[in-house]
Amino acid sequence: MGQSESNMNNYGFNEMELKQLKESRLKLSNQSGPLLKGLQNASSFPDYLIQCKNILLGNSFDKYQYIQTIKITIQELIHELIQESLPIIYNHPNFTSKTDSFKSLNGYLLVQYSELNDFTTWFSNSKHIQVLWRLYFKRMLLGENVNEIPSQLKSVLDSKGSSQILLNSELLFLIDHELNPIKYKSRAWRLMYNSDIHGKSWSIFQQHLPLAAASVLIIRDSEGHVFGGFCPVPWITCPNFFSNGDTFLFQSYPSLRLYQSTNINKNYCYYNSGFQSFPNGIGFGGQLEYFGIWLKQSFDGGHSRAEPQSTTFGNPQLSGKSDFILDSVELWCIQERDPESPRFAKSILDNSETIALLEMSGKTMYSQQIGRVPQEPE
Repeated sequence: MGQSESNMNNYGFNEMELKQLKESRLKLSNQSGPLLKGLQNASSFPDYLIQCKNILLGNSFDKYQYIQTIKITIQELIHELIQESLPIIYNHPNFTSKTDSFKSLNGYLLVQYSELNDFTTWFSNSKHIQVLWRLYFKRMLLGENVNEIPSQLKSVLDSKGSSQILLNSELLFLIDHELNPIKYKSRAWRLMYNSDIHGKSWSIFQQHLPLAAASVLIIRDSEGHVFGGFCPVPWITCPNFFSNGDTFLFQSYPSLRLYQSTNINKNYCYYNSGFQSFPNGIGFGGQLEYFGIWLKQSFDGGHSRAEPQSTTFGNPQLSGKSDFILDSVELWCIQERDPESPRFAKSILDNSETIALLEMSGKTMYSQQIGRVPQEPE
């Protein structure tokens, strides 16, 4: 390759990136990572740039060809990407200590690959492996270091109560990079409620529910299973299912898994309180009394009924037992809601005491039977 350095910007890199690539090539001899072996063997700088272009800017087949040249297994690839990326982007001692060498994320990505058994399809479909690949090689080749702990989350991690939060770095990575980057460009990750910190109280919990435009609910049962769901719209009391296909469920213990909408039905989210004729609590998927995840208003437990799978998200039973005892629950705000938003009109049925009096008097509440479905964001 006899191109002059003046024409090297034809490789797709700007002048600053070219300068950084020159510096990184000089340091490669000191880098022992298995993913860098192919670059160490480049015979010239132009050859090196071609490989860097394929790694950083190429398609999934270009990346597959590079993997083939360094003769690394998928398991080794995943392990190296995770171990060299997550401790840096989530660099906080009270956060990374919550994981067990990121074994859960390793297992999740390996299951993803084994289900497809094809590198290019897997790489094209997996947002998480794409992010890990980009973070790893941009750091190694372009010197980019990114700390992705949001400021409001960092303040929680710095506090004395950080050991009590259910969110860990693997789960944060799983959820954060599953979200649509255009719809959820700015993600707050503000802790709204934690039962161990704020007290196990349904009334306190539900005060926070309508305040977020998008939120994550995390539950731990008495068996130690940790699971939950992402709701992309504000929670509103309503005896009907609501939300949209951006909703998903997850489990972080005993295994890390994510379950997206199957599009079989639209029973994404449910939240009701103070109604005698309908289930009172908060839930995801399935159907009334047979939710994929259900947390009762009594705040002492719930259920995850999926035999063999919940229709809405295709998830199996996520709790230790089908009917579980609640140990801890946590609510995170992902997107702040405009307090002045006229999205929801107030109704007499927003008052649970009024509802109880009407029911005792035998009055028929036609508006309750119809229900009020929250408007979805554009």
